[in-house]
Parts: sequence; C-alpha cells; structure tokens
Amino acid sequence: MQITKVHLRNIKSYVDAEIAFTPGTNAISGENGAGKTTILQSIGYALFDSLDLKQDEFLRQGTKAGSIEVYFIGEDGREYTITRKLGKSEYYVYDPKSKMKLASGVEDVTSWIKKNLRIDEDRDLKRLFTEAIGVPQGLFVAPFLDTPRNRKQTFDGILEVDDYSQAYSYMRSVESLVKERISVLETEIAELEGRCANFDDENKRLNELDNEILNEEKEHEFVVKELEECKSERDRLEKIAEKKNELENKLKQHEKEIIEKEKHLNSLKEMVLNSEKARMIVEKTKSAYSEYLKLEQEKETVEKLLEVKRRAEKELANVDKEIASIGAEQKSHFEMLEKIDDAKRQMDALKDDVAKQNELENKVRELEKNAAVLRSLKDAHVKDLHELEDTRGVISELEKKVVGLDSLESEVSKMGMIETEREKISNEIAACRAEIAKMNENKRKLKGGICPIIGDKCPCVGNDVDTFFAEKISELKKNEDRLLAEYERIKKEHEKCKRTREMLEEKKREVTKLTMMKEREKTLESKIAKNTEKIRELERITQELPGQRDALTKLGNPKEEYNKLAGIASREREVKEKISRCAERKEKSLQKRDKLAKELERFKETNEKFENIKKRMSELRADYTEYQMHLRDSERLEERKDAVLVVETALKNTRDLMNRISNDLNELKKTFSDDNLVNARKIYEEISNKCARIETRISELKRVRNDISNRISELVKVKEKIEEKKNALKNEMQLKEFIEYLRRIINEASPLITAAYMNRLSRDANKLYRALTGNEACELIWDKDYEIVIRERGLVKNFKQLSGGQQMAAALSARLSLLKNISELGIAFFDEPTQNLDKERRENLADALSNISGFTQLFVISHDDTFDQKVQNSIRLELVDGETKVVR
Repeated sequence: MQITKVHLRNIKSYVDAEIAFTPGTNAISGENGAGKTTILQSIGYALFDSLDLKQDEFLRQGTKAGSIEVYFIGEDGREYTITRKLGKSEYYVYDPKSKMKLASGVEDVTSWIKKNLRIDEDRDLKRLFTEAIGVPQGLFVAPFLDTPRNRKQTFDGILEVDDYSQAYSYMRSVESLVKERISVLETEIAELEGRCANFDDENKRLNELDNEILNEEKEHEFVVKELEECKSERDRLEKIAEKKNELENKLKQHEKEIIEKEKHLNSLKEMVLNSEKARMIVEKTKSAYSEYLKLEQEKETVEKLLEVKRRAEKELANVDKEIASIGAEQKSHFEMLEKIDDAKRQMDALKDDVAKQNELENKVRELEKNAAVLRSLKDAHVKDLHELEDTRGVISELEKKVVGLDSLESEVSKMGMIETEREKISNEIAACRAEIAKMNENKRKLKGGICPIIGDKCPCVGNDVDTFFAEKISELKKNEDRLLAEYERIKKEHEKCKRTREMLEEKKREVTKLTMMKEREKTLESKIAKNTEKIRELERITQELPGQRDALTKLGNPKEEYNKLAGIASREREVKEKISRCAERKEKSLQKRDKLAKELERFKETNEKFENIKKRMSELRADYTEYQMHLRDSERLEERKDAVLVVETALKNTRDLMNRISNDLNELKKTFSDDNLVNARKIYEEISNKCARIETRISELKRVRNDISNRISELVKVKEKIEEKKNALKNEMQLKEFIEYLRRIINEASPLITAAYMNRLSRDANKLYRALTGNEACELIWDKDYEIVIRERGLVKNFKQLSGGQQMAAALSARLSLLKNISELGIAFFDEPTQNLDKERRENLADALSNISGFTQLFVISHDDTFDQKVQNSIRLELVDGETKVVR
C-alpha cells in the first residue's frame, strides 16, 4: 500500500489543503498547533475508522461540514480514493478508473479495506491503527516500561494470542453444558424404562384376544351361510308376490283404459254428426261467401279513389287560402310605398337643419374634450404642487441625516484588522486547549515519573515529571485565561464596529435616497411650469362652450327625425321586390287551382258506387258469417271418421289383453301363499339378529385388541427412544472426553505458540535494531513476557536500563517487527518521536529512521526540522491567520 496524497476540507485548522506523499520516509514538521497530528488523525479516521474526538470537534470552528479524501495505491497496483464526509455522514471508496463507488457505509468500506489491503477479516482496524500503525504521541515507548502483566495484556491483544486463553475458558462452559446434557439423558432413560415395565403383560393379553376373535369369527361364518339360504328363499317368495301384485295392477289399469276409450269413442261419434251438419251449411252459403269476398276487393279500390279525391279537395282549399293571403300582402306593400314617397318629401325639407346640427355637435364635442383635458391637468397640477412641497421637506430631513458620514467610514475601515486579530486569538485558544488535553492525556498514561522516551529522569524536565506536567498545564491555563480575556475585549470592539458598519450602510442608503429626491424635485418643477402654460391656453379655448350648447338646444334634434324618415325610405327597393314576388306567387297559385278543379271532375260518380257496394255487402254478411263459422268442422269430417275406427280397434285390443292377464293371475295364485312369505321373513330376521350379535362381540374384542396393540406400539416407540437416548448418551460421553482432551491441548499449546511467535518477532526486531544503531555486536531479545533486553559484550541490560536513544531504537525495532508480522500494509506513523530529546539524540534518531528498510512508506511527525534534510519528502506546515498552510 502507498498513500499518494490527502485532501482536507474544513478539518480543524485546515480550510482546503492537499498534502502529497512519496514512497520512503515522509517528514511532516511545523510548530505546535500547526496541524501535524491532524493529518495522522485524518488518515486514521478515513482508512481505519479511528478517531478519539467527536465529529463536531474535528470540524473547523464555525463550519457544519467537512471532508477527508485519502488517495492511495492498493495491493493490486490501482489507485483508489476513500472519502469520509463530516456533517453529512458519507463514507465511500471510489475507483477513478471505472468512475464508480466500490463500497459505501462503515461496514462495507471496512470490509473492502480489509480485503483489498490483505488485512485479516477478524482483526479490529481501530486497534491495529492505535496500537501498531499510528501509535499516539508520547505512548510509543510506554508499553515497554509497563509491568509484565500489563505488557502481556497489551501485546497479547495485538498479536491475538489471547484467543487461546479465551478458547480455553469458552471450552469450560461447553464442557459444563455437555455434562448437563448427560445428566438430563440419564434421567430421561430411567423415566422411559419405568414406562415399559408392563410390556410383557400387554403382549400376553393380546394373544388371548386373538384366540377369542378367531373362535367368534368361525361361528360368524356358519351363521352367515345359514342367513344366505334363508335370504334366498325369502327373495324367491318376494319375487312371486311382486309378480302377483304387478298383474293385479295391470288388470286394474286396463279396466280404467277401457272405460276412458269408450267415453272417447262416444265423443268422436258425436263430433262426426256435427261435421256432417256443418258440411250441408257450407254448401248452401258458398256462393254468397264468394260474392262477399269480391265486393270487399272492389270496396278497397273505391276507398283508395275516395282518399285521392279528399286530398285534392283539401289541397284546393289551401290554394284558395294562399291566393287570399297574397292579395292581402299586396295591399300592405302598396300602402308602404305611399309612406316611403311621403318620407322622401319630408327628408328634403330637413336637410339644411341636419347640416347645421352636425356642425354645432362637432364644435361642442371638441370643446368638451378640451374641457376634460383642462380638468385633468388641473388635478395633476395640484398633486404635483403637493408632491413638490413633500419632496422638499424630505430633502431637508435627509440632508440632516447624512451629516457625519466620513467619520463613520473611518471607524468601519478598522473592522478587517479586528476580525483578523479575533481569528488569530481564536486559533491560539484552540491550540492552547489542545495542548492542555494532550498534557492531561500524557500525564494519565505515563506512570512512575519516568520519561517514556529515555527511560530515566528527563534532563529537560527535572526530577518530578508529574510536577512538570502540573506546571505546564497551569501555565497553559493562565495563557488560556489571558487569551479569553483578550478575545472578549476584541469581540466587544468587533460588535461596536459591526453596529457602526450598520449605521454607515444606513447613511449610504439615505445619501442614495437624497440624490433621488433632488432629481425628483427638478422633474416636478419642470413639469409644473409646462402644465401652467397648457392650463392658460385651454381656459381661453373653452370659453365658447356655453354659447355653442345654447345654440344646439334651440335647434332641437332634426337629425333624429331625418334618420327615422331615412329608415323608412331605405325600404323602397325591398317593398317593390316583395310586390313582384307576390304577383309571381299569385299566378302560380291560380294555375294550380285550375289543375286541381279539372282533376276533381273525374271523381263525381265514385261516392255513389261506394254506397252501392256497402249496401250489397250488408245483405250478404249473414251467409258470409255462417260459411266462416262451419267451414272448419266441415273440413274435419273425414278426419273424425278415421279417428272413430282407430279408437274402436284399440278398444278391442285392450279387452283381449285384459283376458290374457286375468288367466295368468289365476295360474299364479294356485302356487303362492302369503303365509309362506311371512314365515320366511320371520326366520331371516331371527338369524340376521344372531349374526349382528356375533359381529358386535367381534367388533368389541377387536377394539380392545386395537387399544392394547396401540399401547404396545407406543411402548415399542418408547423402547426405540431408550435406544436413541442411550446412543446419544454414549456420544455425549465421547464428546465430553474429547472436550477434556481439547482443553488440555489448548492449555498446553498457548505458551508454545506465543514463544514461537515471539522468537520470530525477536529475530526480526534484532535485525532492525542492529540496522538502526549500526552496531552488529549487540543483540536485542524480545522474550515471551514481552520484556526487551539488550546483550552486548556479555553485558545484559533490561529496557529500563537503556538510554533514551537506545529505548527509542529498541521500541521502534519491536514495533516495526510487529507491523511486518501482523500486517502487509508496509506503512507506519511516528508522532513526535523526538519529543524531550536533546539535539544530538534527535540527530541520531533521524539517522536511524532514515535507514529503515522493508516498508513502503514511513511518516514522521515532528515540531522541529531535524528530519527535513534526511528524508525523501519533507512537508512544512504553518498556521497563518488560524488556517494551516503547506509551505513546502
């Protein structure tokens, strides 16, 4: 993995900054509070979800949103960007090549980082960062100075070898659970065996029932055969009885049929007599019926002619009415022509008066229009005079208000300097508070009064580290109080300037308004002067208006009378055209009347003929009606005679069939007795009841047998359960033995695995230590209790006996060895590794860190420039007006 750059927006003291990194060692330097540790915190938050602050504390003061973008090259050689936005809760991985988001949200992004950077899925990213990759300032050496127990707890967690002790403890609870299951199984087996105690008695009773059921079934078989013989005899006699009843029913039915057929025959014979009478009447009235039908046809023809005559007469009457209407209309039109001629004569007499009226009306309209303009001008003139007076009053007031504008502008010009000073002090307060928090954290983590960097009493601090921190924190708090007081003073000045600026802006608005009002004053004065001249001219012109109105009133309104007469005269052509059309219509109507009169001449004898036909039809109607009434009966005479022959034949056949049935019935009665049938039924019922009793006994025995069989089945299942429980008990016993064996193996393996792990870490740390110190004669040993000792020329020193430089080199070697073995990332961060070291020791440590190999990138954060000349990439940060700037 290689981090190429970090882009911060509104993060603590950063507004918008981009910091680029190169492979190898990257040194980040700057004064306290310049934002060096912020870079480490940002990378930790973006890549490892590690942040020891709240989000709003990590944001730049006064902002609500910010973002961290970390650009890096993954294990697959491709460049990716991880973006984490504060205030919006956005967190995602972006692929610039495909222009796609590869993962979003804490869970998905964390999973993607572990997979892409080859970090074990079960490893805690936050712990990996805070305890290995990016150890916080002042805690780099501290764990090696701690007690053996605390050291073991710290490094067991980093190496994850505490999983073995956790597994051993977990297996104890599993073992207890298995023992509990064994106890439950033993109890259940004992209970089930108690339920099976009467199994043999139930089997014996089942065999006895089987014998009883067999005997009953044999007896039932004998009775069933006897019942079948009785049933056969009963069925034979019932069939004979059924045949006898059937013959008797048929005999009764045929007797009824003979009676019905005799009635029907008599009815048919009577109908034949009626048909013969009807035929005689039809022959008698046939000629009258034919004549009546012919007259009906003639009547229909004559009725059609009469209808035509009625329509012609009606149309003739309508034509006469139309001719009379046209005559009346012609008379009206001629009278209208006379009125039109009279109107023309009157119009000639009014022409001069109408011309004079038009001339006077035009003059009055023009004068009234000028009078209206005059009134409008006067109203506007009055309003303009009032507005001019108001405008002059406003100008006077505004001129008073804009006094003192220059002095206000001078005061407001100081506001920029005050704001800059306020921001600077705000940043100093934030830096001071951060330093106090850092001092308190270091004071809490450092124990025994020993400096974690050199492992001895610090020459720069004195004998008591706790006193040193207390004094430093006291000085910082005093400085914070001083800065807060200064901040309040500047804040008051800023508020005063803010109010002054508001007053200045208000006065500037008043100046703008004053300029506008003066322009308006000039406009109004010009407008009033022009309107005064217009008013004088219009007053002179409108003096003639009363005289013209009097002349028009004396003249009256000849134009109105003229227009009425003109309306009448304008209809002359229309009236003449109507007279012409009336003459044409009258001529056509007269011609139509003559034609209709000629047509009616041919219908003179039609009425007489129609009356003669009606009279003859009335004479023939009685015979016509008799013919129609008897025609149907006459036509059915042959049909009815044939029906009589059919019924007589059927009656004879039924009588013959009845005689045959009577003979068969007499023969059957000779061989059958009702007493024999009753006796057969009684015997069958007795044997049937006996069979039912046997079946009931068999059913009851089978029910009892079934109950016993079910109980035996249940007991068999119980026995099967007992076998299952015994097998389960055997398995649980075997599992218990296996868990005991596994716990013993885990307990014995844990120290062996830790020792093997530490041998490899110790070898790697030793190589790194020799490379850092350039001393091949010494040997670093990191034992199974995580104690570091240095052996050189037969002399052995533990970690606390080493000098500050040796302790830093040894701690650095151990941590880098640890990083190589638990992660393949190839990056590490060192925050203020030279803190509280003198110049010589800082130079030695810088040389040592520059010689480290096997890592893609190292990041060294320091407040001085010791590393600037000894690394591949040097980054210098400065705090300018509360904002961190990248100087180089």
